[in-house]
This record gives sequence, structure tokens and C-alpha cells, in this order.
Amino acid sequence: MLKGLIRQNTHIVENTLAVILVFVSGFCYSQTELYVSDSQGNDANDGSITSPFKTIQRAKDEARLYASPETVDIYIREGIYYLNAPLEFNSEDDNTNYRAYGSENVVVSGGDKIPYGS
Repeated sequence: MLKGLIRQNTHIVENTLAVILVFVSGFCYSQTELYVSDSQGNDANDGSITSPFKTIQRAKDEARLYASPETVDIYIREGIYYLNAPLEFNSEDDNTNYRAYGSENVVVSGGDKIPYGS
């Protein structure tokens, strides 16, 4: 009888711990979203959807401030983004995703911008 009671209580404890782990893991994993807009952004902004960064580089620098394993999604709004230096990635960028916002058209160009009429 005592063996059966101990076995039953062990299962209750195991099941309770499993539920607690699933509940707590949902709070440990978090995701951050940053936004970039060539037309409405400013690199002094906070990177929110209403106050986006201007450059992809600034968003990349901000994303590196978040501790791993937090995932950072960088949403790039419609526009042409001319790079004045290469975007270099390393292990600090492993949990960062770069994507166009919705179905907006995004072009990232490493070429020089040629002024109209030149």
C-alpha cells in the first residue's frame, strides 16, 4: 500500500513539474521587433513601428544589445537602402531575422546612388 501511494505521488509531482516547466518556458522565450524605414526613419529613434530607425546598420547594432537566446526580428519597410559600408554578420547576429515588412518591396544596394540628371 505504501509503495502504491509513493508511486502515485511521484506521478503527481512529475506531472506538476512538467506543467510548471512548460509555463515558465513561455516567459523565458521572448521576441523583439525592430523597424527600419528609409522614408520615415531616424537613427535616433527607438526602432518601434511608429518610430523606426533609418538604416539597417542601426537596427543591426540595436539587435545586438539583446541577450541571446532572444530572437530579434528586423522589419524593413519599403524603399531602397543604399549601403555606404558592407553589412558584416557574426555569431552575435545568430538570433536576428531580417525581412521585408508585409509584402512591401525592399531593395538593399551596395552600389552608389547616382543622382537623377547626372
